[in-house]
Amino acid sequence: MEKSFSHQPDYLLLWSFIVLVFLGFLMLFSSSSWISLEKTGSPIYYLSHQILYGLLPGCLLAYIFSKFSLRFLRGLAVLFFIISLIFLILVFIPRFGFQAGGAASWLEVGSFTFQPSEFAKLALIVYLAALLEKKVKEGEIKNFKESFEPFLIILVPFVILLFFQPDMGTLGIICLIALLMFFAAGANLLHIFLLILMGVFCLGIGFLTFPHQKERIMTFMHPEEDSLGMSYQVNQSLIALGSGGIFGRGFGNGIQKYNYLPQPMGDTIFAVWAEETGFIGSL
Repeated sequence: MEKSFSHQPDYLLLWSFIVLVFLGFLMLFSSSSWISLEKTGSPIYYLSHQILYGLLPGCLLAYIFSKFSLRFLRGLAVLFFIISLIFLILVFIPRFGFQAGGAASWLEVGSFTFQPSEFAKLALIVYLAALLEKKVKEGEIKNFKESFEPFLIILVPFVILLFFQPDMGTLGIICLIALLMFFAAGANLLHIFLLILMGVFCLGIGFLTFPHQKERIMTFMHPEEDSLGMSYQVNQSLIALGSGGIFGRGFGNGIQKYNYLPQPMGDTIFAVWAEETGFIGSL
């Protein structure tokens, strides 16, 4: 008979998660209530939608997975890895994928849409955790052939698929997650430095290859040029950040979210947060 094990949760991690989710929903309500009221007649439509289709399923899945042993979850790592790669490939097929924000990074199944890159983040974390744990136990974490090469082989497919979407923002986040996990596992610092150099090289190639990405970077660096066009979002975000001052305008009292910031409950929600909580809250 298989022996079962019970374990206590990491309460610091759990409460950190609860606090962050609570603050996130507060800011979602603040940034979306007027849009929600205008479009649906209810100020809590987007908030309730996120709770119903995001928070509750997420908590249910977290509870279910907490009942599985680590050995079982390690066994799922390869499956998660393969599924995430399939999803990332499907975005290039017109029947399933579509463009948004200049990147072909969304899948559409009926009326349901989602970003495969979000699942890819989770899959990569699970797979790398299983691999790095094995390498640490075997004393091979600092070995180039036994550790660095497998790590790179896992990361490269994600890099290539995200590069050609092109979704440089998600690519940067995934590479940073992988790099920090490799560092935390005790990898050779020379290998870490080599990965950073490779990342800088890829960013340079992306900058030269995709005009859209180049325009976004130049817009960020020179927001004063074309303030009502490409630089509009950057400038409005800077106004929100600056008007928040040290302590902010107070929850719900932000101004920039009212038809100034594009996507105040999406891409520019941090600007809403900074305006309402100030420099202190933004730290």
